[in-house]
Amino acid sequence: MKGTVYVNNGKWYYMVRFPGELKRKARPLCAPGHDRAMSADRPRELAVQAAWRMWEAHAKPPASTSVRVPTVEEVCAAYCEHAKTYYRREDGTPTSEVDSIPLSLRALRDMFGDVPVTALTHADMVRVRDAIVSWGTCSRTTVNFYMARTMRMWKWALDAGLINVTVKTELTQVQPLKPNRTTLREPGRVLSVPDDDIKAVCRVSPPNFADMVRVHRLTGMRPEEVCAMTWEEIDRSSTPWVYLPSWHKNKWRRREVRAVLIGPKARRILSRWKGEGFVFSPLKIIEAGFRGGRGQNASIPTKRGIANWTTETYCTALKAYCRRSGVAIWTPNRVRHSFATDVRRRFGIAIAGCLLGHSSGMRVTEGYSHESAVDEIVRTGRAAIEEIG
Repeated sequence: MKGTVYVNNGKWYYMVRFPGELKRKARPLCAPGHDRAMSADRPRELAVQAAWRMWEAHAKPPASTSVRVPTVEEVCAAYCEHAKTYYRREDGTPTSEVDSIPLSLRALRDMFGDVPVTALTHADMVRVRDAIVSWGTCSRTTVNFYMARTMRMWKWALDAGLINVTVKTELTQVQPLKPNRTTLREPGRVLSVPDDDIKAVCRVSPPNFADMVRVHRLTGMRPEEVCAMTWEEIDRSSTPWVYLPSWHKNKWRRREVRAVLIGPKARRILSRWKGEGFVFSPLKIIEAGFRGGRGQNASIPTKRGIANWTTETYCTALKAYCRRSGVAIWTPNRVRHSFATDVRRRFGIAIAGCLLGHSSGMRVTEGYSHESAVDEIVRTGRAAIEEIG
């Protein structure tokens, strides 16, 4: 590319002599789909790319055939189909990302579905973000999650040959919203569940479900791990028992080993349900003929063929039993926070992170056990401050 890209009167210009012209000429640099020069506050990289587009349009011979430009709706639809085969576990079941992507793209499709992708600009993507904010239902981090999925879609579209690098660069420059720099609500911390509330729920729950909650509290495993626990995956040759899930959250990151240690209290509970297959199952509740009270069985999945709990059915049942017991509603992942808080308070953050299976050091564990941070500081620094202070 020949010529010079420069700023004049707050606008980007391109000084160049195209083939067939007699002298150089200053030309305004415009974003795709616009006819006004870009302001000087736009990155120089975008101005250079606009100059490249202008040079290629004038210096290259016209193509013999025209290439149809896909619309935004077509790119979004193609990406959603790609997600169905890409975001899958080893057993072929889809991850939660498959359902999250269409929701994240909803604002983009509603606003620009019929627009050719090459006509979109950075300002349009900012308007998409503002539209999500205007819903009034999302926290700041949720808005960032939605926009991050949209950015991933544009990067995938480049690899798939649906857009070129210029369009991808133009549409992936939206910056994430910073903490406490917007009017959006900040996400609240996930708090642990009082043990009295856990006991209250267990009293009104079917025995097999109540024991699942108790084992969850005693081991701190993830909700999906306790739901999918089978006897074949539990090594009982020594103590403590070790539960090795065939699938876990970080397996796609090539972290092959996830070991859940099972202590004496949890072992006694599990021993009540010795057998084969899933340790905790709705079928065991149905086969036992549990009748806990009016409407209580409505929370038990009875659809034919359901042999184990899922995170969704676990959460639904738990909420129903919270209402039945008269305690504030809590969700399964808060049980994991209770375990983390207890372990950190008594043994420190490093042990808590090890038992939780965190792969990102203490940063993630801090979020799970922040309620016991002061206790850990006091325990660690007591001797020093008593001697020095």
